[in-house]
Amino acid sequence: MKRNRILLVELLILAIVSGIFLFRLFGQMRSARGATVASPNQEDTVAVREEILLPTYVKEIPVRAPVALSGAPWQTVFDLRKAAVAQSPFAHENYRPLAEVFGRIVSGKPWYALTLCRGQAHAETQGVSEETRFINNPTALVAVSPSVIFINDMSYDWCLQEDYNTIMQKITYDGVRKEITVTYLNLPLQTQGNVHYELNGLNARDLGYPFVYVDKARSTYELSFPREPNASTDVYEFRNFLHVGSSCKVTGGCNNGSPYQPEVEFDKPKQDAVVPREIYIKLWRERPLSPQQTPDLVERIIILP
Repeated sequence: MKRNRILLVELLILAIVSGIFLFRLFGQMRSARGATVASPNQEDTVAVREEILLPTYVKEIPVRAPVALSGAPWQTVFDLRKAAVAQSPFAHENYRPLAEVFGRIVSGKPWYALTLCRGQAHAETQGVSEETRFINNPTALVAVSPSVIFINDMSYDWCLQEDYNTIMQKITYDGVRKEITVTYLNLPLQTQGNVHYELNGLNARDLGYPFVYVDKARSTYELSFPREPNASTDVYEFRNFLHVGSSCKVTGGCNNGSPYQPEVEFDKPKQDAVVPREIYIKLWRERPLSPQQTPDLVERIIILP
């Protein structure tokens, strides 16, 4: 009996020592992993976007080209964003990216590329990164992009060219009318089934205008929303953010935009127009009482033939 008690004590001591060793080893592994894929520090972002007085000038804002971010540290992304905002009507000396939008970027990770290959083992991550269409052009508070559902559909076995991916052609800011105009070439994708476009509100959310309403009565582009409710039936709050996701099928994930928002997913007209058409969008800093309330800003998305 005495020998059994001694053996039990020895086993207990061995278990405690083993547990301490494994705990320390796990902590070291986490520290090493954090050293190579660090996320932004809290002081590098802000929790609440302060309201700024927008300029009253009227001018064209140069469209900044997409750039490659795969493997870049998060500080590179932040510096890129800050430089873009500094050249926009939303410039502010104290600007920092909003934590809810940019705070989950991870250093050293791949990013989705503009040329997306489907039917492959994983998504394309080499070349210019698709999210920089928005990061580099903050004045376009609302942008047009292929739907997340389409991008994640692996039944397609071909690659999309860069000119397919809805790169804006022109941006104009009118501070007198409180109006932004963003121009695109004709959207080439024929929408059907689970293939749609979407309104991307990454910039709107980061810069403090997250509430959106698509005024179809003032729009001449005959877009249709496949689901209800949607941003044309009531005011919707954008939820866009950047994070590491697994949809790229790359081990460890990729930095990309999320989430899927069916409320802002739309189909293009069955026949392309022969003259420019527009999508009329109202934006607010705070949720309005109704879609008819005067917006803080208007964005007109122009689709060329």
